Amino acid sequence: MKCPVCEGQATNITSPDFDGTVFRCDKCKEYEIAGGYMERLLSLNREDRARVLDKAKRFARHGRPSINSMCF
Repeated sequence: MKCPVCEGQATNITSPDFDGTVFRCDKCKEYEIAGGYMERLLSLNREDRARVLDKAKRFARHGRPSINSMCF
């Protein structure tokens, strides 16, 4: 599957109890997109999607970055 951020190769590693999607990408590493934010992310161009992920990484500091309302 394609990474929604960089469009490279990614793997969906979402657990059944998570409301959203978790990806593992060689370039972007592991991150999650909270439920309801996939369409919003995909409506952006590639540079803006990368900025959103960078913001999620800054918020996370430790642990897996989560793309949610605060990242847009």
